[in-house]
Amino acid sequence: MGRHSTSGYCLTCRTRRVKCGREQPACQRCIRSGHRCRGYESPTQLRMRHFGVATHANGRQQMVPLANLTGPGAVSIPTELDLGGFRENMAFTYFVERYAWAHFWMPLIETDGNNAAGLEYKSSLALVYGFFGVGNRDKGTEVQGLELRGDLIRQIRTVLERGRKDELVRMMRVVLILGMFTYAVDRDAQLEHHFGLSHILQYCGPEYFQDESLLQDFRACRRVLTCQAFAQHKHTFLESKEWQTIPFGTSLKLDSDHLLDILVEIPGIVEDLETQHGDSGMGRDLLAHKVGLLMERLKLWRFSWNGQSSTPSLLEHNLESHGGSITSLLNSPIEFDSPEQASDIFMYNAMMLFLMQLREALNLGEMRSGPLSEDDIGYIVDVQRQSASDLILPHDIKLSCQHLIEAIRILPVLRRYWTGSEAKDIGILAPTGIVYCAAQRETGLDASIEWETLLPTFNSFAVSDLQPYQISGI
Repeated sequence: MGRHSTSGYCLTCRTRRVKCGREQPACQRCIRSGHRCRGYESPTQLRMRHFGVATHANGRQQMVPLANLTGPGAVSIPTELDLGGFRENMAFTYFVERYAWAHFWMPLIETDGNNAAGLEYKSSLALVYGFFGVGNRDKGTEVQGLELRGDLIRQIRTVLERGRKDELVRMMRVVLILGMFTYAVDRDAQLEHHFGLSHILQYCGPEYFQDESLLQDFRACRRVLTCQAFAQHKHTFLESKEWQTIPFGTSLKLDSDHLLDILVEIPGIVEDLETQHGDSGMGRDLLAHKVGLLMERLKLWRFSWNGQSSTPSLLEHNLESHGGSITSLLNSPIEFDSPEQASDIFMYNAMMLFLMQLREALNLGEMRSGPLSEDDIGYIVDVQRQSASDLILPHDIKLSCQHLIEAIRILPVLRRYWTGSEAKDIGILAPTGIVYCAAQRETGLDASIEWETLLPTFNSFAVSDLQPYQISGI
């Protein structure tokens, strides 16, 4: 039989058989005496008491603790059953099932216990231990996560002091995962570890990432730092042409790389607009011109897009299923030949949606919101019916909500991709946040969108994470 400890003492004080102050997360007795506090008993550990049946002389039987049995046949039985071996699997499973954006990060997270000595595995373990501990109020597991993170930070500092580029680039994945610890566990959106990541990239320089073995990690870093700049409405060094060209000097750029080249320039425009505090004049005209140039670049990207050897004509076209209404259109997912295609077109629509709203705000001083008119609905449905593909080309789009509708129809296939095991690239939150915030303004559309079925985990935390991607401060 098993039960949890009732003393509430930390594991170290129980082992030393001394009185424990029971402070959280580490007791003061251990700290003052120089001992390492091993935290408190968690739900993964049970104290065991073993019983047997004793027969008295009068024939009466009674349950007695086996520890009270003596004699040559007595067996030493452990008083504790440690389930720590299951804790890692429990923590990883809990993270995937409970954290809203876990699936975005799974291509980066190391879950193979055979690589337990690797820094990527240790940082991943720190993340899931911290998330599991906080979510279950399990201080023992939370402390383990914090201790792992502290040890990794010390190792990173040592590498920084040595200043060797070959060692620094091997730390990039670790820093990315520690940044997620700050975001998912501490709920700190400042992501201070990502500032360190920016310093590593700039110290090494763009030419250092031309090596094919490092280019994929650079792509992951660029996605994350661009997303952070977008959420914080800040310029980023990745806007410069050298960072858009030199790392790809010996490799073929992907469609997604070209999209990131455009996306990375948008946060700076928003920052410049917000710092004007609504002033009109040449400043706003210049920003409107920049927005227009980015929209033209996106249109050119869309016309030349081939989905890495596929074309829109290969996509399944469900014209008859649309039924002549926006709701039926929203409920008709667009199927792609590959998840990379879906991801590219989803990002394209999110970026066009954001830029069209930004242009509207610059020209009119505010963004349109509210239900669609009957004429708008008729135009949207007619264009969709006449299109040769489920995807609409730029010359047929005059309303920002057309991009919103197309993005919503892509989300089901992206959800399958995010929650599957074939995902290769980490997801970024910016496109999803843009689409979600835009839908809130389109009151007639938002009522028809079931976010719980479109996103892997949709809850109050997910909503708060999506809010920074709305246009504000204009």
